Amino acid sequence: MIPNTNLQYEDSLTYKHHIVAVKPKVSIIILNYNGRSKLGSLLSDCLNSAINQTYENIEILFADNGSTDDSCKYVKAKYNGKAKVICFNHNYGFALGNNLATKFVSEDSEYLLFLNPDAVLDPDYVEVIVNFMEKNRGVGVAQGVQVFREGSLVSLGGYVDSYGRGVELILKSFVPRHPIMVLWASGSAMVVRRRVFEELGGFSPELFLYHDEIDLCSRVWSKGYAIVAVPFTKYRHLRGGVARSAD
Repeated sequence: MIPNTNLQYEDSLTYKHHIVAVKPKVSIIILNYNGRSKLGSLLSDCLNSAINQTYENIEILFADNGSTDDSCKYVKAKYNGKAKVICFNHNYGFALGNNLATKFVSEDSEYLLFLNPDAVLDPDYVEVIVNFMEKNRGVGVAQGVQVFREGSLVSLGGYVDSYGRGVELILKSFVPRHPIMVLWASGSAMVVRRRVFEELGGFSPELFLYHDEIDLCSRVWSKGYAIVAVPFTKYRHLRGGVARSAD
């Protein structure tokens, strides 16, 4: 099935103030492994950016993937009442760990935002992305502009070349003015329709780390939904912080 590619969009200010009659619930899932010891204050920056979203109807799930540091204890103490904390006793990897975390989201949640613990959202990130997806029902997955932590480069997801290799769309100084369709969105801050995610069985659990979002997004396309990079909001990403925490 080929999705409807006629995207409806307005400027960024419109999406920030777009009124949705009933705001669908969004579950922000932060999957952590030794983030407290490996990421330092960045872990708190990530959680605070999720908590301080302008979008009103959200829940935050902090899923700890069997950390050997005090990540679980720290988040439970500091964010009691602000985040639901789930502590696994084993490192299940990115794909299976996130799949397991989705079992704890609220029944009425309609969107899943998979957020790396080394990524920090702009305050309007959820609001802009969800408003865009509500207006474009044929979009199954979306991301904002990923800004490298040093600020010199940005990424908008990517494609796959003729050899089957993932090719990231990295730009130095140019950000498109309008949303663009890509083959895959980055798993560091991707928003997925929950219904689509569950119908596809989630991430492929055999992929422990890396390429999981490419696999998922390819299956989202095959189901008839588009993947879109929305340039009206952004997040900063350390890049590699999650991999370093897994060492």
